[in-house]
Amino acid sequence: MNTHPTLLESGIDAHPDSLDDEALEEKARSILDDYEEGLLAAWRERFGTLRAQGLATDSLDDVAVAAANAAIDELLFDMDSSAEGTIDDRGRVERATAPGAESTVLVDEIAARVLRTGGTVRAARHDEMVEGSPVAATLRFPLEQMAT
Repeated sequence: MNTHPTLLESGIDAHPDSLDDEALEEKARSILDDYEEGLLAAWRERFGTLRAQGLATDSLDDVAVAAANAAIDELLFDMDSSAEGTIDDRGRVERATAPGAESTVLVDEIAARVLRTGGTVRAARHDEMVEGSPVAATLRFPLEQMAT
């Protein structure tokens, strides 16, 4: 019996000694993948509801403005996104045509700003993103309330 708060409902229904390392890893990864998939599906559902209320966006430009204004509650970002550019103090994005010393990976900069303001950040694979955007965010308050 285990009452640890992060114990998952699903488990491996075999004694660990009865499985080789590969089989044990495969079963564990399958359980974790299913768990993460469920979390992401719930997040997407919440995102859709909040977007209908003006409290979520998947526009990179809007997410950058929201991050600059400490307005992001939760950020989902494409961990493989490599688009570079700069983001000023107001959140205005200037995309770089090529990587350089003055630019940074845009989603990394946005994620750092969200973390600095107490928001939650979650990395996802490209095919798990909302409508193909490299970012999606739920907001603490509507974009219209932000100074641009």
